[in-house]
Amino acid sequence: MKEKLKELAGQTVTYGIFNIVGRFLTFILFPLYINYLPKAEYADIVLIYAYIGILNVFYATALESSFFRYYDKNDIQKSRAVFSHAFIPIFIFGFVVSSIIFAFADSLTFVLSGEVENSAELIMLAAFVPLIDAIQFIPFGLLRMNNKARSFVMIRFVHVIVYVSLNYVAITFFGMGVFAVLVIQLIASLTTLAIQSKEIVANLVFKYDSKLFRTMLRYGIPTLPAALSTIFLNVADKPIVKEFAGSDAQAVYSANYKLGIPMLLFITAFDYAWRPFFLNNYENEGSKELFSKILTYFTLIGAIIFLSFSFFVSYIAQTPFIGRGKLLPDDYTGGLVIIPIILLAYWFNGMYNNFSASLHIAKKTKYLAYSIVTGTAVYFIALYTLVPNVGYIGAAWATLIGFATNAVLIYYFARKSYAIKYDWPKISIIAVLTAAIYFANKALNLNFGTMTDVIVKISFIFSFIVLLRLFGFFTKQEIAALKRLIRRK
Repeated sequence: MKEKLKELAGQTVTYGIFNIVGRFLTFILFPLYINYLPKAEYADIVLIYAYIGILNVFYATALESSFFRYYDKNDIQKSRAVFSHAFIPIFIFGFVVSSIIFAFADSLTFVLSGEVENSAELIMLAAFVPLIDAIQFIPFGLLRMNNKARSFVMIRFVHVIVYVSLNYVAITFFGMGVFAVLVIQLIASLTTLAIQSKEIVANLVFKYDSKLFRTMLRYGIPTLPAALSTIFLNVADKPIVKEFAGSDAQAVYSANYKLGIPMLLFITAFDYAWRPFFLNNYENEGSKELFSKILTYFTLIGAIIFLSFSFFVSYIAQTPFIGRGKLLPDDYTGGLVIIPIILLAYWFNGMYNNFSASLHIAKKTKYLAYSIVTGTAVYFIALYTLVPNVGYIGAAWATLIGFATNAVLIYYFARKSYAIKYDWPKISIIAVLTAAIYFANKALNLNFGTMTDVIVKISFIFSFIVLLRLFGFFTKQEIAALKRLIRRK
């Protein structure tokens, strides 16, 4: 079990390094946008990428899920057939839909703020971004299934470097806006597509297997509603905030939502490694015990991230930004109140990813749709109930409610499909102590000086670890392993 835990940890660290560095580089674009662009342009950038995210899922998710399920690295011929029957349909379907969007761009301008000129041309430019992105999902999946995490990371880094550097130059030196952002997105995506082109060609087989394709569709299509619902949970709040509170409120909400990045980095890095890991190990002896332990430590790391960032985000937001202004300008800081809510929402999304392994293993992906579609319905009810009354804070709470509903429902179905005995007593200890430390810090929110306040917050985080030890969370073996790790360092 130790070796398997090390394997997952190693993959997570590799993907995590990419996510930390890559997403940090991408992350610095949002203060670039909010410091240099009008709120309306930033609001439109957020909306466009929200719709691109939905289209990416719509184009690729069903066959991407099937690719992961039926790819067999020990059978080259079968694997090439699976690759081809995923890649080619994604390309054809995506090209048709993107062409339709391009042709009817004039009729789709209502989705934007209406404050940026030539909105139709903006939509035409954006139409083919999700196509170029979607056809790379399967090549990237190929790298993940073959445990080529470093190659995956390096190619994604190329995209990030091209995208971020050209954005910086275009906006700070040439004063360009949202049009330049989309042109640069296309350039960066085409660059990584070119890098992968040789591998794509090597794995393509132009021989149609109707039985294989039907099998892949039967497995993958039930995952599509779940995937679409997941992306709606991540992006639907933005246009709804715009509708009820205006573009300025949407810009403030979106900027602060971005500050939930520490939990997002952890969840994303874990998920990149988690799916190939559980599919490759579920048949091994002791796999259920292994998966249980993984959830416990996932929860612990999430709790530490939640406390640390909730305590210090107000200081981080005031960090001076490159060129001018701050990481979060003063007219955006009112939205900091949503940060703990968004961090918790991301954590529940990570729990959902953990539990969903059972349904993939048992090939009962239809339950993914049942749970997440229900969760998304609850989310939309909460959005339309809360946002008109309390603005973007209501959107943050709706997001948390939606993700929490998903996690609870998917656990219910997972327990019936491929039951894993999770260590709920330990997970409960983490949850209770996290809440206690968080609210103790809130209650002690006095007018300390900065240094005193920082010391108090660090003391609270340290006390969290001490209390875990006192409540028997760490076993003697775990403490010994931690001591060995510290000595090595």
